[in-house]
Amino acid sequence: MAHIVAAGESGPRNDVDATEAELTSFQNLILLCPNCHSIVDAAPSLYPVGLLKEWKDSHEVRVREALGIRIFETRAELRRALDIYLSENRQIWETYGPDSDAANRVLFSDVSAVWRREVVARVLPNNALVLRILEANRGLLGEQERPVVARLRMHVRSMEDRHLGGVVNPAAPRFPQELNNLLRD
Repeated sequence: MAHIVAAGESGPRNDVDATEAELTSFQNLILLCPNCHSIVDAAPSLYPVGLLKEWKDSHEVRVREALGIRIFETRAELRRALDIYLSENRQIWETYGPDSDAANRVLFSDVSAVWRREVVARVLPNNALVLRILEANRGLLGEQERPVVARLRMHVRSMEDRHLGGVVNPAAPRFPQELNNLLRD
């Protein structure tokens, strides 16, 4: 881990006007192997602050893209991206979930095996991706929408505990229905 702007006054790329909070922030850190760290710090004029920030930003974009996470320009674009995963989860819930027509028509044990498989294979990964996308685009959320995302996070954790860890919490929150209207202006 290397500092982009030196944490000390005599370090490479130091900035005497930088605050302690700026110098110790995540934004001022970059991951480099030990060899590159030495090379970069030994030649600060060849590796200025702007270049290191470009490297870091570029790497973060590549990681987000590899994980399928984009930073969106508008709330509408973000909503369209989330709808793909949320609508798939909703269809799985309506088709196989405990409150589904199928669960009420046939032996629930037959349907519940499919439900459990779909939760592990599709719903939980979709939920994790939805949360990562929302976190990466937090700036597009209004103040009243952030608690809805927090409730979703609690719901997702409870589902993971139940379906992956076998821990059943009778007080586990259900899917926050307000999420269906999130980002709809």
